Amino acid sequence: MLTSTEISTLKNELIQMRKQALKTEESTKQDDNIKETSGELSMYDNHPGDMGTALFEREKDRTLNEKAESEINKIDSALEAIKNKTYGQCEVCNKSIPYERLLAVPYTTLCIEHAQELEQSVEQDTALNEIENPFSETQDPRAIDYENSFEEVAEFGTSDSPSDFTDPSKPTYMDDNEPESIIDQIIDKNSQVDDDYESE
Repeated sequence: MLTSTEISTLKNELIQMRKQALKTEESTKQDDNIKETSGELSMYDNHPGDMGTALFEREKDRTLNEKAESEINKIDSALEAIKNKTYGQCEVCNKSIPYERLLAVPYTTLCIEHAQELEQSVEQDTALNEIENPFSETQDPRAIDYENSFEEVAEFGTSDSPSDFTDPSKPTYMDDNEPESIIDQIIDKNSQVDDDYESE
């Protein structure tokens, strides 16, 4: 059973924690509009890296805000328990929670044994609810990314291969024995007519 001095110490600690959590909640409160939080009139002219940074900061603030709200609710429950003279009792087994544990986590409502059980059950639920890879059925098991995959693909040419620097007067896309297309024949005829006309 806790003494009145211990309860007073823990109550003061809870009040300080609540003030800090309220300050965190207030400083991380967000508007729904990302334009207002980023200070930009339009997001179209921003670099994707800048938008990614803004999004990261927004999500970080949202997480801190949710954590602060959760902490405030737990602290309020602990302060209510102090008023009702039920503070410091495990809500599962009704045994007294040791003062040392309450100093570490003043808003706890579980003894160390039941807190560990709850933590283990949460971990088990998380393990059971792990999402399988949605693409596992569509992946070809024969497709293996070898260390030299790029070299194998680069044999067919890269953006800086010699094929990019060939002589434009000698087209490389046509075989020597490939027949000329009808369009090419018409262009050749027109160019001969133009040459004949200029020579006259």
